[in-house]
Amino acid sequence: HSKYALELNHPQVQKTVVIAEGETHVIGRAPECSTQVADKMFSGTHAAFAVVGGILWCFDLQSSNGVTYRGRRIKRRKPIETNSMIQLPTGSIQVKLPPA
Repeated sequence: HSKYALELNHPQVQKTVVIAEGETHVIGRAPECSTQVADKMFSGTHAAFAVVGGILWCFDLQSSNGVTYRGRRIKRRKPIETNSMIQLPTGSIQVKLPPA
């Protein structure tokens, strides 16, 4: 797929972001993040998402509290399947295909 929809569900931030081939989306506390979450459980730059070769990748950016996919902490990077859930320190991200 060339595009994915990331649905962030967090007590402070609820939003959907569409990410396309070649784009990167960073989530964390820092103001320079694509999605800023003012939550002390998040690192400054916590996680990044990128579409490379039609595959959505999740990168843990050496965060303190981690990113979990299918019950396991992502150590560096992991390909993510459509219709799956990524657990953040607080809240989650649902991965879907965007409407056509």
